[in-house]
Amino acid sequence: MVKQGSRRQYRDHVIEIRPRVEGSRTTPNDSADPALSDTSRAPVELLIDGEPVSYGTLFDGSLYLSENAYTQGEDLEELAEKLIDYRDRARAVRGRGEEGA
Repeated sequence: MVKQGSRRQYRDHVIEIRPRVEGSRTTPNDSADPALSDTSRAPVELLIDGEPVSYGTLFDGSLYLSENAYTQGEDLEELAEKLIDYRDRARAVRGRGEEGA
């Protein structure tokens, strides 16, 4: 499920879902757009800390994030949380590697 107009904190990061805007108005409904939600049919934009995060819809309607396509689900906020966790773990692993060098 994609919720429009939500903004919240998760582990010192801001997750925001808002209507996708082109120019000065919201993009019109377009069934060919893979980022459409099943509930509202309006395209939304996902941002983590103000940076856009690309996502898509699979054939079964579940969502995935382009940066980590192995993580799939129905809730865009939940996927954003999982991406934040993934990035934090990757940063920690890289940090441990640099300490041993």
